[in-house]
Amino acid sequence: MDSICYGWRNERIIMSSRIEEPRPTGESAPVMVAQNVIAAAVLCIGEVIAAPLYMIMVHGGIALVPWMMVACMLAVAFCATAGFALLWLAQSLVSRMSGVHAVVVYAVTGFVGFGLWGFLVVVSLIDSLTVAQGLAALVAGQALSVAFNSAVWGFLGYGGAQAVGERFARHRRAVYVTGAVLVIVAAVGLFYAVSMFSVVY
Repeated sequence: MDSICYGWRNERIIMSSRIEEPRPTGESAPVMVAQNVIAAAVLCIGEVIAAPLYMIMVHGGIALVPWMMVACMLAVAFCATAGFALLWLAQSLVSRMSGVHAVVVYAVTGFVGFGLWGFLVVVSLIDSLTVAQGLAALVAGQALSVAFNSAVWGFLGYGGAQAVGERFARHRRAVYVTGAVLVIVAAVGLFYAVSMFSVVY
């Protein structure tokens, strides 16, 4: 009787685990593509959240909503270029790791990579728009704040990409739809960037 009950409990556990496991909808997307889409989405959200702080730094020298779109464009551009290299690097580093250790490696890689991008690219773009209007460039402390904010979102974006990337890849349609939305947002950001530079230069 005990063995029957034990087997019945095991069967329930197996059935519940099967129910909780996410099921793919059709053929899976490439995992690295899914990870990059996750990272890009997180970075865009981070740039939108940080945009009001950046506008305070430049004393309103840049319009808020256009900058949000431009910042999202920069995030998508990062993921479409350096982002794939970072994912490849992280994947090579975690070839013998799993679980939390792999997530941490991806997160640290994103922290360093997007932090540098924020310091070198985002700060330069902000300065190019403000200095052309006769406003002061970002001081060292402000530039480091931009870099640190970018690094934090890079940490979250790439850590999350490793944590849920494989599951997200099973939902191919969701991956490609999210990617398409990000490309559209980036295109709008590019339009705003061209418009802004055409006004100040």
